[in-house]
Amino acid sequence: MTPDERPLLIEPVVGWLPEVEPGLVQCVSVDLRGPLDARGDTDGDAWPYEEEELTFSVALEGAPHFVCEAIEDPGLVLHRFGGTYGPATFLVTAGPSAGPGVLRLTIFNQWGASVRKAELPCAITESAGPGAVVGGVTASRRGPPAPPRPAARRERHRQLRRIQPGVGGVDRGLS
Repeated sequence: MTPDERPLLIEPVVGWLPEVEPGLVQCVSVDLRGPLDARGDTDGDAWPYEEEELTFSVALEGAPHFVCEAIEDPGLVLHRFGGTYGPATFLVTAGPSAGPGVLRLTIFNQWGASVRKAELPCAITESAGPGAVVGGVTASRRGPPAPPRPAARRERHRQLRRIQPGVGGVDRGLS
């Protein structure tokens, strides 16, 4: 197998609360770890391309239980020597009803083809009330925001973009 024929192995690194209370707004971060060798270790020699960097896009969808909004551009630039220049971040708002839910993550390459998919379990439960510690993270409920001024509303619209669901089926887990 020539270097150009080797697959680029990447691993999504996602930070999210697996249990939230109704109406909770959480910040979900998505980053990439790679390039990886066959054992899963970061390896700059495993880079199969001439380009120093590759661009990926991230989509996070949670309907009907969650509303997901990207903070800035949900893109990632992976460098050949490992890591990105920072994670893609999303504001995820839990719906009003308790019950099981899932966040669906899709990572696309620079041509728009899906390269990784994962389902992230995220239950909405009353037991995760204010001050609850879930997975080492303290959950808190924000009160309703003050009505935005017209200029602030335009700025918020520019900063937050609604994420549309990815295409095709969804794999289970981060494999």
